[in-house]
Amino acid sequence: MPASKPGMPMSKKSIIEATSLTRQTSRLELRPLALSDYRAWLQAHRTMEPPKSAFDPGPISEEKLNHARLRQGTG
Repeated sequence: MPASKPGMPMSKKSIIEATSLTRQTSRLELRPLALSDYRAWLQAHRTMEPPKSAFDPGPISEEKLNHARLRQGTG
């Protein structure tokens, strides 16, 4: 998406593109998690290492790893 010039309003198309949460390249798609991602999300959390810095929250407890947590997007 081309950047708009300073002081120039963005076009309606640019605003819509800027608010979309999905981005795709020839090799990769970035998107929010979907409920169909549950198994991969669960496996990633189950194999997460302990925190390595004060900014790393570390793994989520096993009893909190459920579909509701995935839908919240908090983990």
